[in-house]
Amino acid sequence: MVDIEDDDDIKGLDPRDRKEVLEALDQGIDKALKKVKSGRVYSAESERVRIKWIKAMGYLADVFRKVKKDDEIRALEERIEQLEKEG
Repeated sequence: MVDIEDDDDIKGLDPRDRKEVLEALDQGIDKALKKVKSGRVYSAESERVRIKWIKAMGYLADVFRKVKKDDEIRALEERIEQLEKEG
């Protein structure tokens, strides 16, 4: 499992390993959501940082969704091939 709390863990992430990527994205989404929910706005700078976390969370969620969709498409293609072989 990838723990993205440390920059060294990100450097060790294998971008070809879909499971690792999904785990890192999931953790990133959780971390961004936590920052957004717990962030107290005391200044304009705090609000700018909060907005950046919201954008990061949206981006991570979109990438996570795309990777999962690719996995689903790949699984469907494999199932179609299997059905054609059984055909």
